[in-house]
Amino acid sequence: MGKKKDMLLNNDKIVIGYDLSNEYAQISYGPKGQEVPETLSLAEGQEQYNIPVCLFKLLQVNQWFFGKEALNYAKVEEGVLVTSLLQKALVGEEVAIGEENFDPVALLALFVKRSISLLGKVLKREKPSVIMFTVPNLNENVIEVLGKMVQLLDFPECEIYFQGREESIFYYMIHQPKELWKRDVMIYDFSETSLKSYHFTKNRNTTPIVAFVEEKEETLKRDMVQDKDESFLQILMETLPGKDIGCAYLIGEGFDEEWYRESLRELCAGRRVFKGNNLYSKGACYAAMVKQESAETKDIIFLGKDKLKANVGMQVKRCGQDSYLALLNGGENWYESRKDCDIILTEGNSFEIMITPLDGRNRKQIEIVLDGLPVRENKMTRIHLSVSMIREDTLRILASDMGFGEFAKASSLTFEQKIDLI
Repeated sequence: MGKKKDMLLNNDKIVIGYDLSNEYAQISYGPKGQEVPETLSLAEGQEQYNIPVCLFKLLQVNQWFFGKEALNYAKVEEGVLVTSLLQKALVGEEVAIGEENFDPVALLALFVKRSISLLGKVLKREKPSVIMFTVPNLNENVIEVLGKMVQLLDFPECEIYFQGREESIFYYMIHQPKELWKRDVMIYDFSETSLKSYHFTKNRNTTPIVAFVEEKEETLKRDMVQDKDESFLQILMETLPGKDIGCAYLIGEGFDEEWYRESLRELCAGRRVFKGNNLYSKGACYAAMVKQESAETKDIIFLGKDKLKANVGMQVKRCGQDSYLALLNGGENWYESRKDCDIILTEGNSFEIMITPLDGRNRKQIEIVLDGLPVRENKMTRIHLSVSMIREDTLRILASDMGFGEFAKASSLTFEQKIDLI
């Protein structure tokens, strides 16, 4: 144990997986290349991983406290406790404290920066090299807010990424021994007011193998006082049959008390069962480590709701030979998918985009017609393409006429077309 800590203390390439929700945050970390991340604990030798997402400001004094310290000060000092920082940042309303108004994104950034500073207790280098933030739901609003928060963190030499919890499950699982995810996996998360289930499954009939994580909100509630075990057993009877489940994970504080004896007996029948509550932050840390690898494995990819569901490309000629030009790669985050390149039209005023779904459906050819393009001789029109996603299912093609040097003057015309990938 001491040897591992010494290694951490002297490593200057720190990778962080940061699980951020409305109630709690968790931080898993490790040096680049370490096989298994550590998770930051609020108490040495104990698994106290949850950092309450809150701030406390003393009245008439510009002094802030965060996490458990904020909760403790709120009990004995005069001031204002600010909770639900992520939700407040997503709504975008300023937070009033006394006669002052505060930007909710700035408050969220303050909490995140203060919480990351806790790593100074175990690491020589406090500022990380890579951070992967994972959140319960990743959508356009969340991406925008997290992007603003990152600008306020002021980590200029740090690479920062975002992903949803489903993808964190994927990265956690594929870094476990293969016998644990050779079959399907169920994750039951009881960290919030109601139980959520996640089904990790794979399609081995594709190359590469495509993995999915299906989320479902269950009927079991934290505030139930009776028949909890029976209710969970009923959920297991509904979610397990028909699935080849090899192991299951129970995560979240809702499983801390021993109320699920009968349901656990059913869950353990022919399956391995694990219990813990730092799966998301560890999965995010594994993902951050993969981002730093020079050659990421492509044997298996994750296809979640925030992923591009198809390969997008073109058939072109290079040096007289037919060739495929990849524009966007399926499996990447749709909001990070972008490609700029130049092509030369061999004839006419159109070209074709090829869309190949990852789920095995038939690929399709989409003709992009540039109406109004100046008539020129063949191979005398250069087009600049800017290809990106504006939503998870909508592709945007921007085509700008660049002419052909001294032989054909550019018209400065730009054509836009949106394509539904579904």
